[in-house]
Amino acid sequence: MHAHQATHVQLISLAALMSLCGSQLSTNEKLGADKKLMSIPQPIQDEHTCEVQQLAYSPKLNLLASAPAIYFRQGQIPALPIYLWDVKTGKRTQVLAGHRQRIENLAFTPDGEQLVSGASDGVILWDILKGTSDRELYKALQTSAALTPSGKELFHWDTDGNVVVWDAKTGSKQRVLKASKEAKEGIKWINELSAATSTDDRWVALGAGLGNHKILVWDFKKGTFRAELAHESQLSHLCFSKTGRYLFGGGNEVRKEYLGRGVLDIWDTKSWKLVREIEVDDYGVQPILEIPKEDIVLSVDSLRSPVGENNIQFRTFINGYSIKTGDRVVSFDTQLAKDGWCTSAIYIEDMHAICIGGAEGKISFFSVGEILKHKK
Repeated sequence: MHAHQATHVQLISLAALMSLCGSQLSTNEKLGADKKLMSIPQPIQDEHTCEVQQLAYSPKLNLLASAPAIYFRQGQIPALPIYLWDVKTGKRTQVLAGHRQRIENLAFTPDGEQLVSGASDGVILWDILKGTSDRELYKALQTSAALTPSGKELFHWDTDGNVVVWDAKTGSKQRVLKASKEAKEGIKWINELSAATSTDDRWVALGAGLGNHKILVWDFKKGTFRAELAHESQLSHLCFSKTGRYLFGGGNEVRKEYLGRGVLDIWDTKSWKLVREIEVDDYGVQPILEIPKEDIVLSVDSLRSPVGENNIQFRTFINGYSIKTGDRVVSFDTQLAKDGWCTSAIYIEDMHAICIGGAEGKISFFSVGEILKHKK
């Protein structure tokens, strides 16, 4: 999140789409006796992208999908592509063209062979192996939609603030999750939301952006409205821990002329009470990964500091915060370019690494084990 985004919040964060936030791995644990962690890839540089807006990863195909914030072809109608990268070689393997509006969500299906992308011009299903796309399947969906972790359903919200659930295979409408009139009161910009689904498909949380200060939670399995949560910041990132115990929200204080200090909110999903509100130095906060045995949540934070009279520089840190105390117990400087603050980030399980997309088109990978060595 940065200055020109002060009045715009992403519809859906990547962590929300695939519930990538959270892990039950401690520092020394492995993914399993029969699994071997992949080596950390070299950075990927896309010279055609001014900003990496979205990221998604397929462990089966060993492919990383990235979507830029904006892309123009000279003399033609603006086109927003999706790039596919071989993470071992860093080479681009495919370019998927189909959207003409900024892509607000991106997720691989659980089998890793298909990709779902959503923008304000609709939702597209991409078959990576066949090299085909299907827009007709979701033709009834005229706005961006999220894929549940099971891959069986998609959901999106209507203009009344309700959640509409669709069958992912057939594209047919299944049901509507409604919130009370009181809970929806004061929500103005339904199209400016962050969203999250828990990994067991039980909870759906929608968080409103600038000026709304509400998060609405549904029991997705029962189809009932569960909680109305308050937040005091411009919410830019919302995700559940993999254990399901916590809901994390990252945002910024809204000041008179600009976005102020970053804020990390932590809610307990048993009581839906706010258990921790952590203020971060500056600027953007993206909670990504819970380390339960360490009692830590890792967050990718973009910090800013004045340089001279009129200049500001940005630095991207991966910080770890104690859930119990709120103290910052890990601080890892990514050494990314000072003008290339983080614009998107995901956790990649089979690498046990955090992948960061920057504003200058650079995609970088960082080992969680190395990050945790910087524990204070």
